[in-house]
Amino acid sequence: MPGLAHNIRNRKQRKLMPVSTNPVYMGLEQRGLSLGYRKNASDGTWSFRRYANGRYEYHVPDGVADDEREANGETVLNYQQAVAAAVEWDKQQQTVDSGEVASTTRTVKDAVEKYLEDKEREKRKPLYRDGVTAKAHIYPALGAIQLRKLTHTRLTAWRDALASAKPRKRTQKGKEQAFRGGAGHSAEDAMRRRQATTNRVLTLLKASLNHAKKELRWIATDAAWKDAHPFKAVDVGKTDYLSKDEVKTFIAGCESEAFAKLVKGALYTGARYGELAKIRVEHFNETDTNVFIDKSKNGKARHVYLNADAVAFFKGLTKGRNSTDYIFVKADGKRWQQSEQKRYMDAACKSAKMRSVTFHTLRHSYASNARMAGMPLDVLKDQLGHKDLRMTMRYAHIGASHQQEQVKLYAPTFEFAPRESAAA
Repeated sequence: MPGLAHNIRNRKQRKLMPVSTNPVYMGLEQRGLSLGYRKNASDGTWSFRRYANGRYEYHVPDGVADDEREANGETVLNYQQAVAAAVEWDKQQQTVDSGEVASTTRTVKDAVEKYLEDKEREKRKPLYRDGVTAKAHIYPALGAIQLRKLTHTRLTAWRDALASAKPRKRTQKGKEQAFRGGAGHSAEDAMRRRQATTNRVLTLLKASLNHAKKELRWIATDAAWKDAHPFKAVDVGKTDYLSKDEVKTFIAGCESEAFAKLVKGALYTGARYGELAKIRVEHFNETDTNVFIDKSKNGKARHVYLNADAVAFFKGLTKGRNSTDYIFVKADGKRWQQSEQKRYMDAACKSAKMRSVTFHTLRHSYASNARMAGMPLDVLKDQLGHKDLRMTMRYAHIGASHQQEQVKLYAPTFEFAPRESAAA
């Protein structure tokens, strides 16, 4: 089809073109760059062509022409949008020419896997949970997409679909994925929880994509994810904790003494489940009244200081044992493994006829009860291993009755003289 026999700028003119296997190209303002259009039986397609380094390079974008449907800038492109996409592609190819970014067909999965690999090397510990999260929530929908073909529309559609999906339930390998019901939560709270989960997954994805752009030079632009924003006001749900009376009821419901000891360890230290599972006898220091957390969630070690009751508790657990023994072990003597605590927590709640709580609730219980007993926030922050005091404040919720008593004690009084009556 010779020259510019047809005007590909005009939608009506394009409809008059015959169906062809060859595109018609029209030069753009950028030197060596052309926009092509091919008439198909249904939707026409755009294509880009550039002359560089003594040869032609071609690219066909994901979006079709707006011959039959209205343009949306992503899956359906009008002429102006196709020109803009061609110019953006040309800019990216120029960065390839300069060596600034590698010409690559790397996928989203490649980017996430490489990010996790580099972060594990940096933190010197496996990022097991992030890997599981990526396999469950990122790879199925986005993993196979090439980075240069990832679009803002596709990413935000994935985000919204994830936020509306049912929460997954731990399922045995080889069996069909099971999902949890919404029992115990209002519809609003269930939605908030799903959106909070989506935000955490989105954070992992965006960190991986930024790593691919800035560190690996696998892609030249962050247009697909830069403006993909997380959901707002989703981390404001009620922070649950157990009162002292509830703690006693819960411990009485524990099915084994071994798990009851683990629960007490969490309540005496505020440590996470994974941290407690790794504490050895040698990490307890009776003289300095602390236990040493070797590997924390944020990668930093810390000492958790103990009161007299906690010292006596740990002294009893470690007496006569080898220094390399794990302090907390199951009834069979083996150490606690990843996520094993959930079944025991559920069973204890059912036995004690209490509301459902997680092992992390014990950490909140330590923080809230310590705060109500008068522990300063900066001390509590270090005990919990938080980097930011704002996180500690989220943990250290206090009961209404305690708040009421504190207001009675400390709210200011001014002893204003009573107002004279109008008659006087």
